[in-house]
Amino acid sequence: MRVLSARGSQFERGFAFGTARQLLAAQEMINRDNGKSVIVSGAGQFTDTTISGDSEHVHTHPFTSKGLPSKVQTAHGSVLFRDAGLIAFGVVFDGDAFTSSEVAINKGPHPEADSDFTLFCDTVVPCSGLSRAGRSEFGSAGDHRR
Repeated sequence: MRVLSARGSQFERGFAFGTARQLLAAQEMINRDNGKSVIVSGAGQFTDTTISGDSEHVHTHPFTSKGLPSKVQTAHGSVLFRDAGLIAFGVVFDGDAFTSSEVAINKGPHPEADSDFTLFCDTVVPCSGLSRAGRSEFGSAGDHRR
């Protein structure tokens, strides 16, 4: 059963250099069974460049985010958590396969990275009224199946 729908908007502006982009996004995730919702928003500059190797073999990317990667809040405005500042990851791939990742720079607060990326589910699931077993039951705005 899918119980969470999502609606939102995203604005993205590309740059002439590398793979940098500027992003402004907001999404409201609504539990259709109880009407509870959580709003996820973010804005900032995101970059990704291959710094060593080639794309068919082992290669390394620094993924960098500056700004507000994410803010999660209730529909009434209470902020549940906020990720802000500069964060950079060194990410290694072998071809298309992910190999490893580590935080290279953390000038935050970046509670999502500090939680090993469990904070989002740990926060959104109870605030939306879902059970832990329902974590994978997120639907999109166009998905109205039950």
